Amino acid sequence: MLDKKTDRWVIIGKDNCKWCFKAMTMFQTLGVEYDYYNMDRREDLKDFLISCGLTTAPQIYLNGYLIGGYDDTVEWFEYNAPPSYL
Repeated sequence: MLDKKTDRWVIIGKDNCKWCFKAMTMFQTLGVEYDYYNMDRREDLKDFLISCGLTTAPQIYLNGYLIGGYDDTVEWFEYNAPPSYL
């Protein structure tokens, strides 16, 4: 079961990324905590994303599962988020 207080959201973004900023703003507006990692400052993250075939930012994960980019995450919240998230 999803729980806003215990779920672990991770945003992997990069410098000067408007979609990364929009994702962080959305999470802050919803009051959802997240960890942010900058792939421009972490070569291991960049290598990981490339090895997974992911070439855009942000990439957003929930409890270790890839949700996708910004648009995918907006869609997830619209169709899958339990009422406790909104």
